[in-house]
Amino acid sequence: NHVPLLAASGASFGFAGVCTDAPSFFHGDQVHGTHIVKADTHATDPGLSKNSRVKADGVWSRHQRVWVVTADCLPVLLATADGFTVMAVHAGWRGLVAGILRQAVSVMECPPDALWGLIGPASSGVHYEVGPEVVTQLNQGPCQLTAGERAHVITPGTGDRSYVSLPRAAVFAIVRAGV
Repeated sequence: NHVPLLAASGASFGFAGVCTDAPSFFHGDQVHGTHIVKADTHATDPGLSKNSRVKADGVWSRHQRVWVVTADCLPVLLATADGFTVMAVHAGWRGLVAGILRQAVSVMECPPDALWGLIGPASSGVHYEVGPEVVTQLNQGPCQLTAGERAHVITPGTGDRSYVSLPRAAVFAIVRAGV
């Protein structure tokens, strides 16, 4: 039940429905922000105790398995081709608007063009309806979709509502970040 991201290179990470080995994974207390931590610096605290968990929406490592939990938000995995440096990112619309994927790429201590990105399942399109305040924020700040990108990410709905594709917004964000 564990799907490898880069099976050809022997990497042992990917998306899984249920984490059956939680004590050996590191994750943060996700807060829909842009804070990212290096799990290797928290080796003595696996990040599993809610009271002691560091607040972070991205966790990366060269030595530990990392994970994020999502519901309608987007899980994004970034990794070097050899699979030795990996990051798990929790990217909802708030994180995308705030630039979490650009931040994620910038902290990984390797060139952006050396990274691979994998975007996991999330609510999207007609299953992800938002109000005008979300559309406005997607068009400003670090996310700031171009007119061409908007056509692929935002679809008009009924009244002032719109449908958003978080996966497509994430693709544009990581490409802009150099991945």
